[in-house]
Amino acid sequence: MKLLYKTFLLTLFFFSTSYVTATSYTSIDARTLDINIENPEGPTLLVFWASWCSKCIAEIPQLKQIKNRYPLVELIGVNVNKKTQDGLATQQEYELNYPSIADPDLLIADKFKVKGTPTIILLNTEGKVLLKANHVSSKLRKALARVAEINE
Repeated sequence: MKLLYKTFLLTLFFFSTSYVTATSYTSIDARTLDINIENPEGPTLLVFWASWCSKCIAEIPQLKQIKNRYPLVELIGVNVNKKTQDGLATQQEYELNYPSIADPDLLIADKFKVKGTPTIILLNTEGKVLLKANHVSSKLRKALARVAEINE
């Protein structure tokens, strides 16, 4: 009986740790995005931003360059505006080349202990935070180059 119980526990553990599904999020342009933040398919860059944040807006050209330079890195904006339409207006005005998830209740922001905007978080394929920064920096660019090299 103990052997059967141990086998059951091992099977339960295996399936609970290896079978992780994506979560459906709503983007600021009302699309459904299926993203698995806990176990992404590839390196992922989360950018927490708001339309009223001047530093966030200043980062946009560099983030667009990063998106183009590192196509294997998933870049996802996480918009923390209370009114999604404000984030959408900014997305359209600045022609963002990456999607943004609506996070008006700060559920994703709280998960990553985000204290302000902009916050940029680089995740590996296990969902581990490799880097957390408040702006695009040489340290971020080096980390991106390393993960892009690993995943090529």
